[in-house]
Amino acid sequence: MSWRSDAFWALLDQVVVSACTFLVSLVVARLVSVEVFSAYGLSVTATLFVSAMHRAWLTQPFSVLGVRETPDERLQRFKAVLQLHVLAWPVVALFVVLVGWRYFPSAGFGLAVWAYILSYLIQEAVRRFCFTTNQIRLAFAMDAVAYGGYLLGLLWMAWRGLGQIELALSIGVLCFAVSALFGSLRCGASIWSGSWPSCAVLMQFARGHWDHSKWVCASQVFMFGSIMLVPFQIAEFGSLVWVAHYNAANTIMNVLNILRQTMGNYLPIYASRLYHEQGFQQLNKALNRMALAVLGASALAMALLLLLSNWIVEVLYGVRYMPTAAVLPAASVGPLVAMLSFVSQAGGLALGKTEHIFYSYVAGTLCSLALAPVLIPQYGLMGAIWVANVGYIVPTVWHWITFKRDGRQMMASGGQAA
Repeated sequence: MSWRSDAFWALLDQVVVSACTFLVSLVVARLVSVEVFSAYGLSVTATLFVSAMHRAWLTQPFSVLGVRETPDERLQRFKAVLQLHVLAWPVVALFVVLVGWRYFPSAGFGLAVWAYILSYLIQEAVRRFCFTTNQIRLAFAMDAVAYGGYLLGLLWMAWRGLGQIELALSIGVLCFAVSALFGSLRCGASIWSGSWPSCAVLMQFARGHWDHSKWVCASQVFMFGSIMLVPFQIAEFGSLVWVAHYNAANTIMNVLNILRQTMGNYLPIYASRLYHEQGFQQLNKALNRMALAVLGASALAMALLLLLSNWIVEVLYGVRYMPTAAVLPAASVGPLVAMLSFVSQAGGLALGKTEHIFYSYVAGTLCSLALAPVLIPQYGLMGAIWVANVGYIVPTVWHWITFKRDGRQMMASGGQAA
């Protein structure tokens, strides 16, 4: 892969985002108390949920639909995305208020979280515009400003001995806002000038995006219920301190994000090409080999965590978070097994069978909602870990079984997508 290629810069961008996100969590954990870090972890989960819905409804359809449009049409669509983004601010505020009323330590913290979410989303929208218009290096520069600047700001706080979480979030707001402004001024399109879509046209764009994304949005809701709801369930049925240790373990497992993104970007294209060129039988064999490789790598990773969990936690988080070491090997089970879902979902996309992704997360959500009130009070943090593991494993197994079933049916009927 040449350093001049877009693929190289896209991969480098993901490395920067994942690495800085990981380091930001580590610095915050050392800056604030365990209880405040718990609230911070809940705010991150809330941010990820809002971001997932924003991406599913606005930015992902923009990329899919906008890539086929003329530059002027694409610019109008993006302006509509920005307008809808602003119109969603009160909804985001209501969501933050509802979550914060129950779980955030102060109104100031909730306000900082709301501002952070808004700046994060506008940066993500401009970043997506850059990717859609094939300006990968500009997207990388934006992320270096946003994520790298946020990390440097937190390191400055650590150097000065400042531990206010509201200040930390405010630094993030500033960095993402500057990144969004920088990207919008450098992307070569007159984003902030010219005519804006009328109300009628705006509603047309909103309906078009919704028709394109409604099942994806529904899947995101149930993915949240299956996996991302666990920190809130811990806070509800257990201890707020447990949330901090759960988030610490989860952050360590987030080092897999680079591999997840790589598989998520590459496998659907590879699987679709292989299926249409060589048929389901060859696709099935290739995906089986990938699944075995993922399982082998996952087993090795679990073995390393069993041996090194105490050392990893002490080096990264310090002695305050040593309870995390006891659950880290178990916390790796779900995310590592879930790597198989990227293989089966790529196969499902090739076959044109995507509805099972939604149904698999519905099953995972139902299991999570049923198990959390039982396992967390009885088994504490380890019970919460297994609630999360079930939320990962059930959708993975569900989708793998349905992919195999659909493949056998297509083989029996002799059918293949055109």
